[in-house]
Amino acid sequence: MKTIITAIALLITCISYAQVDPNHGMTGREETTGIQTINDNRSFNAFMQGDEIIIAALNNDVLEGTINIYSLNGTLINSMVVNNSQVAISTAGYKSGIYIIEANQPQGKFVDKVFVLGK
Repeated sequence: MKTIITAIALLITCISYAQVDPNHGMTGREETTGIQTINDNRSFNAFMQGDEIIIAALNNDVLEGTINIYSLNGTLINSMVVNNSQVAISTAGYKSGIYIIEANQPQGKFVDKVFVLGK
């Protein structure tokens, strides 16, 4: 019985110290701050095929601009100018891990990721 009374007293104490925001954290504005808007309209897919990263344009488009490949720590691994519907990049010398593929095109900047399994 003493344990139940102690638990109830502790619960009441915790509730009395809790501050409940009547707006549930909303500021009244319908915008998010601090997070950059991400373009969900990807222009390409990046995937592994054998020992190559394949970067393929979607919807019969052409990859036009610069393709950058970054490691997860932000190191630029490879950069190239492209003007083709598909690009194959050898992963010889790449360590196993996730790489970020960034396409800077006239329509905007698009990003995808690919997992490379090194040998």
